[in-house]
Amino acid sequence: MPYHMLNKLYQDSASMVWNGNPVQSSAKIQQFLDKLPISEHTVDSLDSQPIPPELTPGQTSVAVITSGKVKFEGNKDCNFVQNFTIASTQGGTWKIVSDCFRYQE
Repeated sequence: MPYHMLNKLYQDSASMVWNGNPVQSSAKIQQFLDKLPISEHTVDSLDSQPIPPELTPGQTSVAVITSGKVKFEGNKDCNFVQNFTIASTQGGTWKIVSDCFRYQE
């Protein structure tokens, strides 16, 4: 999916922390992602777990954890870990509510 469409995956009030840099709202997340160079990701591991309903009342949520390698145009491969939470919406779709991406150097 092209960067310019990624904001459609986030709730309007979503938050993201990218390597320690906090970004709040899907519009600002899109602006941040638009500044990143072209990248290629390889996912080495992926896990997901439901979040107990008492922790997210009125919302079905899932924690997703992934790790792998990312290569940004003109740079060498770098290991990464990404944790994000997705939640169901009233319309029956799933959206990212929080996202944390971290390089593993």
